[in-house]
Amino acid sequence: MALPITKVRFPTPDGPLCFSAAPSDSAVFGFPFFQLHPEDSSTDALAEHLKPWLASLPTEAECFVLAKLSTIDVSTMRILAKQGFYFIETMLTMQLSLSRMTRQGNEGRTAVHAVRIRPFDKADLDSITRIARSSFSYSRLHVDPNLPVSGANQRYGNWIDNALESGESILVCEDSESKEMLGFFQFRETSSDEIYASLAAVDPRHISSGVGLSMLEAAFDECRHRGYNKASLDISTNNRDSFNVTSSMGFRTTAAMSTFHWFRTA
Repeated sequence: MALPITKVRFPTPDGPLCFSAAPSDSAVFGFPFFQLHPEDSSTDALAEHLKPWLASLPTEAECFVLAKLSTIDVSTMRILAKQGFYFIETMLTMQLSLSRMTRQGNEGRTAVHAVRIRPFDKADLDSITRIARSSFSYSRLHVDPNLPVSGANQRYGNWIDNALESGESILVCEDSESKEMLGFFQFRETSSDEIYASLAAVDPRHISSGVGLSMLEAAFDECRHRGYNKASLDISTNNRDSFNVTSSMGFRTTAAMSTFHWFRTA
């Protein structure tokens, strides 16, 4: 889900430090969320202006800031840590040529469903939203002890509505015989021959059944049938099982980003 970002400079109007507000996350959690953009600020600017910028943020409620930067940008990490930012996760960007996808099958797995992929229908919305709200536990918002898990779950539910509004595509994974919904796969086109897999989830009742692997194979087959030759995705190293699955399919890491959070109580 790619939400529009409006970047702002500090000190206003055109200072060297760059940040943006996150209104959708602020609405979910009930207090201000911001994102710092170190890639648009020099190290010297961060060292000079980060502390006063943090001091300028709203104080009437809790306040949260996200920062992402290259895993090798140690100098910026030191500046962030000095002002109270804490490490949350490493996000890997991975890419695959769909013609080279390695099929793993489901050897050694139990309770495997024969799955089929079909396009999303409006009647699927409630079921997909339920799965989105209940299937994630490794995201950066889930593992941060300063944030309520309920808010993190709600954010994934909202993700579906936002994705549909922005024109992303959703494929439904269901049991080919019973038609029971097993999961979903969400993606957007990034070029004429490439897609970005923005979200995929399996109903918690079917985790470790082999459904996730079968769904991904079928979904990427469908993307290739639609004329796409490449696929990319982002995955947290917190989620070891998903990383292992995507690696076994042939995905290779092309970039790595460190994620840091900053939180202030009211």
